[in-house]
Amino acid sequence: MSEVSTLVLAAQAGDARAFGEIAARFYGIARAAAIDRTGDPTLSEDAVQEAFVEAFLHLKRLKDPQAFPSWFRQIVLRQCSRLTRGQLSLETPLQDMEDLPSEEMGPDEALLQQERSDRIRLAVEGLPERERLAVHLYYEEGLALREVAQRLRAPESAIKRRLQSARERLRRAMLEELSRDEATPGSVGAL
Repeated sequence: MSEVSTLVLAAQAGDARAFGEIAARFYGIARAAAIDRTGDPTLSEDAVQEAFVEAFLHLKRLKDPQAFPSWFRQIVLRQCSRLTRGQLSLETPLQDMEDLPSEEMGPDEALLQQERSDRIRLAVEGLPERERLAVHLYYEEGLALREVAQRLRAPESAIKRRLQSARERLRRAMLEELSRDEATPGSVGAL
């Protein structure tokens, strides 16, 4: 089994450090693919961040850990296409992130998944109002960037900055939660 496969299996089991290692290893490749596809360094950074969020949220669905590189590349390219077309996201809106437990999921896994969804929701609620509104319209309502800008009466560049700032705040909040979970013996869940 390859080192990447081992990391994927660990990340699927809830090891956030393993996912961090995956992100560190694949960031450069993802960024290069995104720049190649979009031709825009800023847009490519957004696509890569979105791709990592999607991969994190859906990693348990990946059945073959060895397929991670090609699976993740497809996520990156899909995000690039979505951002360059300005069309509605094909991804799951925030309100649907709960991913109802599948028949394969046991009660412990269902509880962990519900806990993750609750944490994401709380973290979004804790964002500054301008960022929270942009996140709501972009991710939950599925509006294109220009539509969010029109609705909030702000330039697209300002909306991009708000979304980027919100993603960074959410990432930090989730990592802090994870650190607390790891420091608490017997804690139920980790992201």
